[in-house]
Amino acid sequence: MTQKNIVKKVMLSILKVFTTAFIVLAVLFAIAVAGVKVIGLDVYMVLSPSMEPNVPVGSIIWIKDIDDPSTLKVNDVITFRLHGNTTATHRIVRKVPSDVDPAGYLFITKGDNNDGEDNPISPSTVIGKEILTIPHLGFVANYIQNKPGSYVAVGVSIAFIILLFIIDLLE
Repeated sequence: MTQKNIVKKVMLSILKVFTTAFIVLAVLFAIAVAGVKVIGLDVYMVLSPSMEPNVPVGSIIWIKDIDDPSTLKVNDVITFRLHGNTTATHRIVRKVPSDVDPAGYLFITKGDNNDGEDNPISPSTVIGKEILTIPHLGFVANYIQNKPGSYVAVGVSIAFIILLFIIDLLE
């Protein structure tokens, strides 16, 4: 085998590893963003700087549903409904008694980057507790979920799959 053939074979092998790794990462990304619903997690993108620097704008956070809000404690980061479809993700700073809420208590929350505390929230508005945050990944997810990003993502994925087939043919 000539040196040229050896170099070609090595280059094809490197390209195949890179292409396979990209496809695996793309599948893992899709599972991390969309597939986690199967195991009871919700995914949210952080849109405001209220939790910086711990949770920067553009982060993706995975939220685990909470069946019993009484298990939540001070310093837990929770996502809760403000009104309609609007949600917030802030840290519990206190738990206070309530005469008006059937649960008998309310949560006082605060964004890490905010000066003041939020209005008290009812345990019934809590969606879940943060279990994982990946900074800035939300920008990628948001880009891919909207035009033209979805076209780019599909096109790049198809190109990598075709490239993988071409590499197999050349070997």
